[in-house]
Formats: sequence, C-alpha cells, structure tokens
Amino acid sequence: MSRTTLESAFKHIPGCRDFFDSVYEWYVLIELGDSTAEGISPVVSQSFLEKAMDVGFIEDAVIAQTVQQAEEMWRLREAVTEAQIYEGRSIKNDVSVPISRIPEFIDVASSAALEQMPGVRCFIYGHIGDGNLHFNLCQPLAIDPESFSAKWEDLTDVVNQQVSHFSGSFSAEHGIGLLKVRDMRLHKTQTELNVMRAIKSALDPDNIMNPGKILP
Repeated sequence: MSRTTLESAFKHIPGCRDFFDSVYEWYVLIELGDSTAEGISPVVSQSFLEKAMDVGFIEDAVIAQTVQQAEEMWRLREAVTEAQIYEGRSIKNDVSVPISRIPEFIDVASSAALEQMPGVRCFIYGHIGDGNLHFNLCQPLAIDPESFSAKWEDLTDVVNQQVSHFSGSFSAEHGIGLLKVRDMRLHKTQTELNVMRAIKSALDPDNIMNPGKILP
C-alpha cells in the first residue's frame, strides 16, 4: 500500500490510524499462520522481521499484540478501497506484472500517467505475492469529474502500455466483464481471441452464459 493510499483511509474512514511514528512511502501487511492451534509464536515473527531488516528488505515494523490490533491493521487494507470514493472520480486498473519488476513498473507507469494528465493522483495497493496491483488513478484536484472521465481510455491505455512492456496482464483479480472488453481487443491477438471463442462455443453453444461479456 502506498502512503498516498493510506492517507486517504486516515482522512475519510473512521477507526483508521497510523501504526508508525515515522512516515514511509510504502507499507506491507503480512499475516503469518500455520496449522497448529497455537499459531505462529511471537519469537518466530520477531526472528522473521529481524532477518528482513538485516538484509534491508524493511525499514521498520509493528507486530500486532492482540486480535483487536490485527483487525485494525486489516481494517486499513480494507478501507483504502472505500476511501477513494471520497477523493473524487477514479479510473481503476487491476493489473499484474512479474513480482521482481513491481517497483520499476510503479515508477514508470506513474510517470507515464502524470505525463498524460498532470496532477493525476496514483492510488496503488495490491497483493505482492502474485504481482497483482490495483493501479487506480484519481482525478487531479484542479479538474472537474467530467473532464477527467473524458480521458478514461487515454489514461487506461497509458497504464496498459506499460503493463505490456513489463510482460504483465491488463486484467488480473477482477477479470474482464464489460469494462475491459475493449482492452481485450487491444491486448489479445486474433489467435488468442479465436481460441477463447472456440472454448466458449464448446461449453456454451447457445450463448446463454453472460452473453456479451468478456469477448469482444
């Protein structure tokens, strides 16, 4: 989760607070568990964090001391989606890139989006274990919602171009539906689309399952 994303939760969602005294650019929420009734011991958690600090993976850490604190931390992650509603209109991109290239992608894609529309705000969070990023673009403070929405396709294309450059996927966790049918046409080859249509036809010859969705 980016600091920008968390700030929106602190600002708009009751019960959200910062667990650190210092401000950092990026935050990672990790939950450790195993199959025993006791769960992961505090000693294991502490050792894990110490090793991560020793090799420079992290700068600081907080371990939840109670179930309530753990729930408060998870509340932050859940609240960032809701908080964006109060920040204005947003263009949501649900993408994935190779895990090792996430930092580089974020830098390049953010710069590309800002070049396309100065002042656009990048709200970025996701699932680092599978490379899935919610790379959401929120309207600049100095622009009205309608003018921002008019650039929907242009801004989406800028992000997806970088996704392709990083050998990623323009659609990850939430699928195609109706909103990404146009993107499917742009980023899948005709051969890929033909194969998908053949599978669709074999499983649903009467086209009664979600007609008009996914495939252009």
